[in-house]
This record gives sequence, structure tokens and C-alpha cells, in this order.
Amino acid sequence: MRILGWNCQGIGRGLGNPKMCHLAKMITSTRAHVIFLSKTKNSKFTHADISTCFNMNDTIVVPSLKKAGGLWLMWNDDLQIFVYSSSFYVILDLATDKSTNTKFGLVRIYGDPYHHQSNAIWEQVANFVYDNRNLPILCIGDMNEIMYDSDKSTTNINRTRMYAFRSIVKNCGLFDLGFCGPAYTWTNKIFSDQPLYQCLYRCLVNREWCVNFQISNVYNMPLLHCFSDHAPILMSMNGKENKPVNTFKFGNWWLKENDFQDYAKASWKRSITKPFAHRTKMLASYLKVWCRKKKPLHDVIKEIEQEIGKLQAQPLHTQNHAKDQQLSTRYEQAITRLNDFYVQRAKKNWVKDGDRNTSFFHRAIAKRRRRNTILSIKDEHDVTHFMLEKIANIFVTYFRSIFSSSVQNPTNMQASQQPSEEDPTYSIPEKIEILEVLKDMKRNASPRPDGFNVEFYIAT
Repeated sequence: MRILGWNCQGIGRGLGNPKMCHLAKMITSTRAHVIFLSKTKNSKFTHADISTCFNMNDTIVVPSLKKAGGLWLMWNDDLQIFVYSSSFYVILDLATDKSTNTKFGLVRIYGDPYHHQSNAIWEQVANFVYDNRNLPILCIGDMNEIMYDSDKSTTNINRTRMYAFRSIVKNCGLFDLGFCGPAYTWTNKIFSDQPLYQCLYRCLVNREWCVNFQISNVYNMPLLHCFSDHAPILMSMNGKENKPVNTFKFGNWWLKENDFQDYAKASWKRSITKPFAHRTKMLASYLKVWCRKKKPLHDVIKEIEQEIGKLQAQPLHTQNHAKDQQLSTRYEQAITRLNDFYVQRAKKNWVKDGDRNTSFFHRAIAKRRRRNTILSIKDEHDVTHFMLEKIANIFVTYFRSIFSSSVQNPTNMQASQQPSEEDPTYSIPEKIEILEVLKDMKRNASPRPDGFNVEFYIAT
């Protein structure tokens, strides 16, 4: 599980502005399950608007007071969260990881920058930690305090407040997890000989957290001044993941590539003496190599856009209009291939041909991937397993048992009658009959075990 936190210093004018697009990219790239935003400076958007925009299961919104404060807490459907209490500076909640049924407490904090409410904030935190002292507790957020001398780039340090903050954290039974990455999470944006940097965002945990989540890593992400003077922070409790091997799946957009037909025919002829199942397996391996040599569709579209931009930036009398038309045609074809890619992955069969809402398809793909991901399974002894190898073995064992026969020597079975020429079940179907059957099937349905779907066989 991953938790992303960021003091965004205002979300901007709308959910579609560059800062929010950057946040959406961070959520996708980090695969965060929980997102905590502080200092949103916004009270206009509802939890439904935010959940829909970022494809989250639910959202808690603490509105700002005019242009001060504001908290957002978002999470996906891998977690079940019960909000214990929320205020202007802190959100306290109890969470349950659905995959492991592990319960823990989460404290999302935005420290008072003027330090007037610091004691009241930490009194809330201390009471929450004490009430749930048997649970793992994680406290994450912009504390607006430093804990060590090294947390500030200058020697001008208020040590009285620093020691008081250390004492408060210790009295709560929490301690700092440390971090990987840049040493500071905030800057004053004054690019002089001695700019000011501080580490204000951190993760604090209790002893129970370290016992239950022994692999917990904190990453200070890069600080991008164009969006905020605070850097995002990522908390990961997964450690190193063993990703399953990706099997071959035919992409419908390949059919629109100029060199696909010739390459596929040449690859198919290489195994002309082999059985059909072996030939499809070899063809899949050749197509995987062919696909790796292709540029990603997003890169192709970006390159064409740049070429069109350079061409149209020239004086009108020097522009090559024939090349402009050619680039526009290539761009249209690339967009069509990208649309085919998303439609196939999203499995939205009710969408009419011609729709190109790629953002909708992208969200549908992400939601379908989460829904289809098997994180745990119970065996016949009611024991829950979480390791990928164990899950795979349980599936194989189960289906092998239900599809195997207990009859060892079927000697008593009578010989079947000779097939009759009038019996249609023994006749070989014509090609036109096979084609008609294929046309009645869903072209974007899941492929055969060899990775080839209905679209491929219709095209052949």
C-alpha cells in the first residue's frame, strides 16, 4: 500500500488545471492508494467531483476558510476508511486493508504555520493514539516544525520550539521513519546565494506499526517550484514487488500498422511444417519482438504534433502544405490506433464506434485492473494466502481436481458407433461458416490462451 501526501498550496482554478493534472500523473505513476492534500485553499468542489476526477472510491473534504487551509483525503477501493474526526488542521481515521484485513490508524496533519494551535492539534493526536494504542499508527503531513538541526539549511534555528516538538512526538509514542531522496521538502523560492530550505513534511509511526509493517519506506519526491514550494512525500509499505510475467495479448491497433501484414505473413510461413498450436505460439513470439521495436503511441503522437507545430510556425509563403496534410493524416491515424488500444483494454462494449474519450477509457482500464487483481485467496482448509506463487498453485490445483477423472481404466465403456456422414457434428465446417461465427462474437473479448482474439482471426 502507498500513501501520497502533498502541500499543494492551492489547487488552482479548477480540477483540470496543470497542477491537478500533475497530481493525477503522480497518483498514476506512484500507484498511490491514499492521497492527502493540505492547504487546498478551496471549498468549492464536493467529494463527488474530486472522486470522479481522480478515479477514487471516496473523498473527505475539509473546506478552507477563505484562502487559508483546506484538506482533501482520497482513497481507492482497496481500503475501507472510517473517519474518526476531522478539523481544520487534522484528519483522524481508522483504515482497513481489504486484501489483508489489517487495521491501522492514520493521522493526516497540517501544522499551524503560526504555531498558535500547535498544542491543541497534538493533543488531538495524542488522544487518538492513546485510544487506539494497540493498533499500528501512521502520522503523515506538513508538520510546519523541524525535528533536527539538519532539517534546516541555515543555522538560524528556534531550538526551544524544536525541542518542544521532539518532546510532543515522544509523548505520543511516535518516532520519525527517516526518508530517501532530497533532504528538504520546502523552500522559500528565493534563488539567491543562500536560499532557505527546510524538511517540514515527514512520517511518524509507533512501535506497533514497525511490528506489523516491517518494510516501510519514505520517499521525498522532487520539489517542482512551478507547482508548489513543498515537495510531495510517498510512503510505501510494500517493499519490493514481484510482478507477474506479462503474457502475450494481440493488440487490435497492430492491424493498422503499415508493416504488420507483411511481417505477420512472413512469420507465419517460417513454421509451415509445424502443427497449428505450435505455429500460433511462434507467431506470438515474433509479434512480441516486432511490437517492442515500435515507438509508444503517445511518443508518436507527440512527435507528429511537434512537426506540425514547427511547420506551421514558418511564414505562410514558405509552408509546405502538402507535408502539412500528410502530417495531419498521420496524426489522425495515430489517434485512431490509440483509441483502439484503449477501447480494447477498457472492455466497454456498449461504446459506439467513433468515440475517442481516451481519458474515460484510461479510467475504465485502471478500475478494471484493480477489480480483476487477486490479492488473496482461501484454500480448502480456509487458510488465506497472499503470495502470488501460492495463489497460482491453489488455482491450478483446484481446476486440475475438478477437470480430472477418477476413472483409471475405462474398460467397461462400450465402443462408440461409427460416425455418420449425415451427422453435422462430424463434418468439417466451411471457411465462410467459421467467418460468420467469428463475426457474431465480441471482437474485444478476452483472447484465447495463445493470446489471439476474435479481431485477429477475422482479419486473417
